[in-house]
Amino acid sequence: MQVSDIDEMIEAARVLSTPVHMETQAEIVEYYQQEYGLDWRGAIVEDMLDIATDKQGNPMSHSNVARRFQGGRVYGASRPTAKSRAEYRELGQRLPPKYYLPPAGFQIDFDGYVLISEECEPRSFSEQITGDAAYEFANAPTFRGTMNAYFKTPSDLVDEPCGPWSMDITALGGDGIIKDTFPEDSSEEEEDIEWDE
Repeated sequence: MQVSDIDEMIEAARVLSTPVHMETQAEIVEYYQQEYGLDWRGAIVEDMLDIATDKQGNPMSHSNVARRFQGGRVYGASRPTAKSRAEYRELGQRLPPKYYLPPAGFQIDFDGYVLISEECEPRSFSEQITGDAAYEFANAPTFRGTMNAYFKTPSDLVDEPCGPWSMDITALGGDGIIKDTFPEDSSEEEEDIEWDE
């Protein structure tokens, strides 16, 4: 995907990754508690109203849905039924994902200007982001993370662009990853070359 600003970069990373949604009552309650604070019960009940049904398949009343989130029912005193678990999975699909599972990696093809030591420098490169860096890029994509793929040492050398830039981001399958031919932890020593004077 061709991108030329941070929002497009975030969207591309998310589109190329697989979202993993909340499924359990505990995950969903925790999300609502973090998102809505003391008002979490009201928010979760409102969102469950069009999902929750009684045994006959009729929509549940506000007060019946609210009972699910009273005291011990929330904190494990009773186990949700199979029907309730299915309703929580459906609600989880409507909420933002817990995280994104990246592909085997990302191929980044960059062309633009970056700020290096207070100088605006042109750069063009193709690099791959794999492993932990791919997970980080899928879940919290940043311009700095992309630049760290190119400027391996020192990390965090470039925080932001300083001029126009574009980037092509593609997902890598397991067979598309290029292994370093000279790994950094190589234990082989270079042969000393003596020069005749």
